[in-house]
Amino acid sequence: MNRIQYRRWKDFANRMARNGWSIREVMRKEHQTVVIPAVQEFFSHMEWDYKDDVIRIESWDDTRTDTASGRDCYGHYSIGPYVCDIVSEFLSNYNPFHWDDEESDKAYEHWDDNWGGRVHCCLRAGLDLASEPSAGVAGFTKGDLERMYPDGVPMWIQNGWCKQNTHCHPIDWDDIQSEDGLWT
Repeated sequence: MNRIQYRRWKDFANRMARNGWSIREVMRKEHQTVVIPAVQEFFSHMEWDYKDDVIRIESWDDTRTDTASGRDCYGHYSIGPYVCDIVSEFLSNYNPFHWDDEESDKAYEHWDDNWGGRVHCCLRAGLDLASEPSAGVAGFTKGDLERMYPDGVPMWIQNGWCKQNTHCHPIDWDDIQSEDGLWT
């Protein structure tokens, strides 16, 4: 992942956190106090703890091991870190509930489903679009992206969409309706 891809990932994820859902959902107190700050904090975490690894990130599940920064102190190529693992650990630590008993387990799962899932979606969708489209996050529409980018959806996002039938058929951005779901 180069610097441009990283900036795109970060920008997309933050825009999605702020505007990727309906106004009603985004204005909910929980969304304002959990999702938006969590996405911002995730990138602070990346820039502090993984700053030397960002260049090696290829996708959600892949990190390159062919650079000097990918070697451990013995000169061996290190495996990871994988963004999927970083996000899982981050959300586990960000979740205000802990695995202590049956009641707290339910609260942990409920928080993770409702709020951790949104953070996960912002980070995954942004990475997929900025780095390597994989259809890993589906379920948003062209209108959602237009709401995230009110001054116009950037060309790097407009390219590479397809119409999903039994196979993915390439489609021009201008031919997609605002209410149409998007597939990469």
